[in-house]
Amino acid sequence: MEDKVSKQQPGTKDQRIADLEMELSKTKEKQIIAIEQSETLRKLLAEMHNELGSLLWNSESGAIFLDLQMKIKSVTPGIMKHFNIISADGGRPITDLVSNLLYDTLENDVKEVIATSVLKEIVIASKDQRWFNMRILPHSTGSGVIDGVMITITDITNLKKTENQLRDRGDKLLAAIEKSPVVVWNQDLELRYTWIHNPHSAYRPEETIGKKDEDLVLAEDAEKLTIIKNKVLETGVGLREKVRTTLKGKPYYYDLTVKPLIDSKSNIIGISCTSLEISKKAYELKETMS
Repeated sequence: MEDKVSKQQPGTKDQRIADLEMELSKTKEKQIIAIEQSETLRKLLAEMHNELGSLLWNSESGAIFLDLQMKIKSVTPGIMKHFNIISADGGRPITDLVSNLLYDTLENDVKEVIATSVLKEIVIASKDQRWFNMRILPHSTGSGVIDGVMITITDITNLKKTENQLRDRGDKLLAAIEKSPVVVWNQDLELRYTWIHNPHSAYRPEETIGKKDEDLVLAEDAEKLTIIKNKVLETGVGLREKVRTTLKGKPYYYDLTVKPLIDSKSNIIGISCTSLEISKKAYELKETMS
């Protein structure tokens, strides 16, 4: 009897080896791609960090980085104008340092930002009567874990001076208006009164807000006023006209100026008007010339 010998199909073992080698090769390729992508990302983050550091270092705005214990990690030159810092102060709590800022809630504000991860912005003054915008921002690791805060301080003294000058001019303008017979008011796109200063004695300010001309004067007068005001809204060009209105049965004559009211995005949001009472003769002169 012949011995039965089990024979393996030719090529099966070689095929398995070839498949394993191919799978191993693909795995290596994926690992190489992943490493290359990781290295590219690392370089990109390093470049961004260096650019940010260079920007902060050369900026007039100061920046200081603190850890979770409020200890100093790093600073830029601009911060040294506000805190008495030397190179040996790295690792010291910022609350140990002397500052020329009139600001006594730094510790609480930093703790709040660390706890909430929400930026905090404060306007503060210094002992030499300058003004600054302080921003306290949460600082996180690459994995998103908060590891401290970054504080930036920007000088806004010139902006504050401009604001004060504008406020002073506004106060002087209002004072001048109060002493003059000029009526000043605003109306929205539907020509409803939204604000009025120094109205005619026939009405109190609160009696005009939210109303239209047709609610306050005769229909004929309101129609003429509406035509003038709508033209300004449609064209964006101011107009000056002499008009007559009857208030509580008595005719009055005015030199009316209407200008478009513009918002910060250059959109017309209504009209701004002034009127000065004039004589009947001055009004009739206009009627004769037209």
